Amino acid sequence: MLWESLFDRYHKKMRKFLLCLILILANSIPQSQIATATEIQNWLYVSGNSPKETRTSVTQGSASGFGVTNLQGIGIGNQVALSDESVHLLDTLGKVWGWGSDGREVGVGSASAVSQPRVIPIAERVTQISSGNNHTLALTDTGKVYAWGWSYHGQIGLGEPADYNASWQYSSPVQVNIPGGRTISWISAGGYQSFAIANDNSIWAWGINQSYSILGTGGYSSVFTPTLIRVPSGFIPIKLVTDGGRYTLVLSQGGGVIGWGSNGNNGNGLGTTGQVNSPTLIFPEGASIVDVAVNGAATYVLKADGTVFSSGYNGFGQLGSLYHPGGNAFAKVALPATFRAEKIFAANSNAWAVGSNGQTYTWGAGSNDTLGTGYTGVVFTPVLLSTINDYGIVSIAGNYTQTFAIVSNRAKVKAAADKAAADKAAADKAAADKAAADKAAADKAAADKAALQEAESKAAAEKLIAEAKAQAEKIISDAKVAASSAANKKTTIVCVKGKLTRKVTAVKPKCPTGYKKK
Repeated sequence: MLWESLFDRYHKKMRKFLLCLILILANSIPQSQIATATEIQNWLYVSGNSPKETRTSVTQGSASGFGVTNLQGIGIGNQVALSDESVHLLDTLGKVWGWGSDGREVGVGSASAVSQPRVIPIAERVTQISSGNNHTLALTDTGKVYAWGWSYHGQIGLGEPADYNASWQYSSPVQVNIPGGRTISWISAGGYQSFAIANDNSIWAWGINQSYSILGTGGYSSVFTPTLIRVPSGFIPIKLVTDGGRYTLVLSQGGGVIGWGSNGNNGNGLGTTGQVNSPTLIFPEGASIVDVAVNGAATYVLKADGTVFSSGYNGFGQLGSLYHPGGNAFAKVALPATFRAEKIFAANSNAWAVGSNGQTYTWGAGSNDTLGTGYTGVVFTPVLLSTINDYGIVSIAGNYTQTFAIVSNRAKVKAAADKAAADKAAADKAAADKAAADKAAADKAAADKAALQEAESKAAAEKLIAEAKAQAEKIISDAKVAASSAANKKTTIVCVKGKLTRKVTAVKPKCPTGYKKK
């Protein structure tokens, strides 16, 4: 039939249109986005205008913001550590690379400068690195701690040195033995101190204590081997950060924070009054703190809602707000209201907050362009760090002249993957909508056809019924007519009386009286 032919042609055209639409939508997704869906990569960036002479062949700082280093053949991992005379980098295979102006501090066992990255001889896979002023710690995936560098103040943790020269005897990695054979889950080095969190939730420290118990022992004597630090009952430490000369913060599994340190620079960066010589509760369990950071004069905490709070000295913008009360109180850093931080970092007198989209805001002293903004002055209010093109910072380490940062395209890859997924979902939805529309059209056409057939059948049936009825009515009418005719038909009978004969004609003829029907 004609309508069937038209429907078939319409259906074929719609299928072709749908196929073309899917191809167009698929081709509209940039191939670069599809290709990078699994190509997450890290880079090492550097900023600063006074690079160490021995580093210039590897990285060249400048006063124009972060610039990518020219490291070759190293898969950049997720951690970088910086001491006075060396840089250490963790690669994707768990190896530690180092370079710097003193090979003893680098960890290669020689006093000569190391101008190109060299692998530090640690046989096991390393999962974390951390550097103090002149020493470095490495944590392996088996929970062992290795240390190297200068140990005049006991920061290597292997006993008190005899003299200055002897204190350089650990210029290659040596294992630090934590009492009881404990395995370690976290390390942190700063200044001339070292810290470790053991898997049994105990905290251990070694190094210089000076006059305000930097180690948190409650006393003032230096400690040359790992010594237990007492923490509040029930406190489960998961991260420890220290600037090694002023403050230490420890984050708990339950979102609480303990800390200890000095009360210099006219304000205690721990947010409490007075000097704190041993671990003291700063934020209670359940405070929803998810990250902590420390620099030379301030401390920082990140809450689960993405807001950052700071406490301490604000002479060089460390607190991130012109109107911050400073001193003995934590107050919110003046980040944009729409920005939600996921990580925080601090080094020297600078701080950085990194969001889920890779964007980073920074504030602080900024001398020698250590903030990475290209500006060498004080930044009191957080500014967007545009020199890394909103690539997210994974790790950061800095001193007064340089800042090294590992950045990742993870946020960009995720955004591209999300867009590709959204585009595919849109294409799938368009295809599903079109398929649904086609099915609806086909169903309607079938329904229309069935309705037409039903109408035709009904009309035919009604015609047959009408014809049958008419015929029946005619038969009845004819029968009535016939019956009526039969009922009104006159007949003639012959009646006799003796020899007399008489005919009677009527509808119902009767013989006259005395006559009989013949």
